[in-house]
Amino acid sequence: MFGRYKCHACGRKFELLKDNRYTVSTRGGLSILTNGAEYGDAFDCPRCGTQNIVGSRYPGTAISNEEVSEDEQN
Repeated sequence: MFGRYKCHACGRKFELLKDNRYTVSTRGGLSILTNGAEYGDAFDCPRCGTQNIVGSRYPGTAISNEEVSEDEQN
């Protein structure tokens, strides 16, 4: 559990559960081509269904399993 969050549309507070988190692109259209993609963690409000973006993600900072395997071989 990540804590409680207040929906920006209806004002209801709800729990941010790990199983309900998903990643979304916070930029759209041509701005992705010019500025690069940005991603955020999102949760849907259980009352009204509004998507609430609660944090930023920075892709490319995590090490994949393939990179770990290559490093272990060297």
